[in-house]
Amino acid sequence: MLPIIYSDKFLEHKTSYLHPEKPERLSAIATALKSTAFANQLEWRSPTSVDDTRVLTSVKRVHTPKHIETIAQLAKDGGGYLDSDTLVSPRSYDVAMLAVSAWLDGIDYVLTTGNPAFVLSRPPGHHAESNYGMGFCLFSNAAIAAFYALEQPGINRVAILDWDVHHGNGTQEIVENHPQIAYCSLHQSPCYPGTGKVSEQGKYNNVLNLPCLLVAQ
Repeated sequence: MLPIIYSDKFLEHKTSYLHPEKPERLSAIATALKSTAFANQLEWRSPTSVDDTRVLTSVKRVHTPKHIETIAQLAKDGGGYLDSDTLVSPRSYDVAMLAVSAWLDGIDYVLTTGNPAFVLSRPPGHHAESNYGMGFCLFSNAAIAAFYALEQPGINRVAILDWDVHHGNGTQEIVENHPQIAYCSLHQSPCYPGTGKVSEQGKYNNVLNLPCLLVAQ
């Protein structure tokens, strides 16, 4: 059985009807998975509550207090924009923290069982830098999970494989100076956010960018 770590609470991060990263994006994936021929091989699991200190401690390890407080305060005030297309709604802070919890649950499952896990969550994370949210992303989920994994017994190295139309500038910014984390990104170029050149290799040669040339038809 492949665990799918998911919660309907992830749909409570509201953007707008025409926004590319809207709740329906996630619910469509969940519906598709439940109707596949291998649906009986999927085990749906809810993420751990964020009441434990594990989640906030992990977020603080990657993001600055200013960044965390900005998102929390925007949500408390009823919502607002981090940039022109990155929205924080009233429930976004809590939902983003729950998404982090889901990622950490995934790490725990993999290390406990030796088997893979699939985290189906939002908001996304790979554009969020240590002190700045952008590109629909609030917290850098993959980077947070990587640092969490390194704290577990017997884990000395972590690799992040990021495939997307866009380069994961936030993930790279956070991990590129850490020799125990390797980051590889496959993305289109030139494309938002304009980063991810082959020459960007990290302080310890731990970054591998594989941009694919975007050719107009």
